[in-house]
Amino acid sequence: MYDFLVVGRGLIGTAAARYLGNSGKKTALIGPKEPEDWQTHQGVFASHYDEARITRVLDEDALWALLAKRSIEQYPEIEKKSQVIFHHGVGGLQIGPIPVSPDDYVAKLESVAEELKVPFDQISNGQLQQKFPFFSIPKGYTGIFEDQPAGYINPRQLVAAQMTAAQQSGVEWIDQSVTSLRKSGNFVELKTDSGQLIQSKKVLIAAGAYTNFLIERPLDLYPKACTIVFAEVPEKELSFFKKMPTLIYEFEGHPKLTDIYMMPPVLYPDGKYYIKIGGGHITIGGQEDDATFFHTFEELTNWFHSDGDPAEADALKDVLFRTVPQLNKDRVHTKPCVTTYTSHGYPYIDTLEREQIYVAAAGCGASAKSSNEIGRIAAHLTEYGKWTPDIAEEPFKAVFKQ
Repeated sequence: MYDFLVVGRGLIGTAAARYLGNSGKKTALIGPKEPEDWQTHQGVFASHYDEARITRVLDEDALWALLAKRSIEQYPEIEKKSQVIFHHGVGGLQIGPIPVSPDDYVAKLESVAEELKVPFDQISNGQLQQKFPFFSIPKGYTGIFEDQPAGYINPRQLVAAQMTAAQQSGVEWIDQSVTSLRKSGNFVELKTDSGQLIQSKKVLIAAGAYTNFLIERPLDLYPKACTIVFAEVPEKELSFFKKMPTLIYEFEGHPKLTDIYMMPPVLYPDGKYYIKIGGGHITIGGQEDDATFFHTFEELTNWFHSDGDPAEADALKDVLFRTVPQLNKDRVHTKPCVTTYTSHGYPYIDTLEREQIYVAAAGCGASAKSSNEIGRIAAHLTEYGKWTPDIAEEPFKAVFKQ
C-alpha cells in the first residue's frame, strides 16, 4: 500500500513524484519507459520522446509566463541534484507583426515582460537580418529577444533528471502502464497491463492524452494530432548556425498556419543534427478539423505509428525553407506528436475524488518548460488535499464533458 502514487511518467508526472518524494511518505510513480520500436508498440506513448522543447519566460499570457519563470528558476537545482544536464540557454527569439494595438502579439510580450520584470531586447525588422543571418524574415515584422536562461530543454533528459532526483528521495518506479483504477473504501486500486493490482491511499493522474481512459467522468480534453518536421544540418554547416536561438514566429495572413516554433540544430540519438519546426494549426474554413482530435486509444496508437500528416508537413516545410533558405530540402523527415488541450487553455489541476484521486493533465502546447511548477502545484494538492496559497486556483479548475 502506497501513500501516494503518480500515474504518468511524463514531464508533469515525474516533477510531481519528485515533490511528493520529499514528503517522506511511501511514494511510487507508475509509467513505462519509451518504447524501443514505435511501429510495433501497442501501449501508451508520450510526447516528451524528443531532444528539444523551447523554454522561455516571455509569453503573451502572464500566467503561463509565471509558470515558466518558476520552473526555470528550479532548473539548476534539478540538474545539480540529478547530475543530468537538460537545459541549454541559447536564448529565444519571438517574432510577430509590428504591433499597432496592445492586443497584438509583440505588445502582449512586452506587457508581460514589464509585469514580471523580464529583461529583453527589442529587435527591429532591419536588425533581424543583421543579428540573425540564418533567418529570412519579411518586412512588417519585429522581434523580442530573451537571453539565457531562455533556450531549450531536452525533455527526455528532464524526465530522466526528475526521475533520478525522485528516486534519490525514495520514490519507487513501477515500469508498467495502468489500464484501470477504482475506489475501494479508503484506498484506490489500480490494475496494470501485466495484471498486477496496486493500492494507494492517494493517486495523482498525470497521463496526458490518456487521462480520460482512466477516469469515470471524462474531462473536457482535446488530444490533438501535430506533425513535426526535422531538417538535417551536416556537421560542416553547424558553424553557420552556431548562435541560432530558438524561434517562435507568429504569422499574419498565412493560409494554413497561425504560427511556428523552431529549434537550432540539436544532436539526436541517430548521431545527426536537426533543426526542428512545428506548431501552427492547419485550419479548414477557419475551423479546426475534428479529425485532428483523438477520441479512442486505437486512434492514438495509429497516429503514433504514422509519419504525421502530409498536408501539415508540407505547410511547415514551406515556412521552414522560406525562413531558413540555407537548408537542404532533400534532408528532411517527419514525426507525429500529440498536444492535449483543455477548454480554458490551462492545465487541469484539480481534485476528482476528495482525499483520493487528483489530476494534473493537458499541457496545451506550453507545459514542457513549465512542467516543474505544474508538478509542484499538483503534488501540493495531492499531499495536503488543498490548493497551494501562492498561485490562483480558479484558472486550473477541471472542466468535465457535458
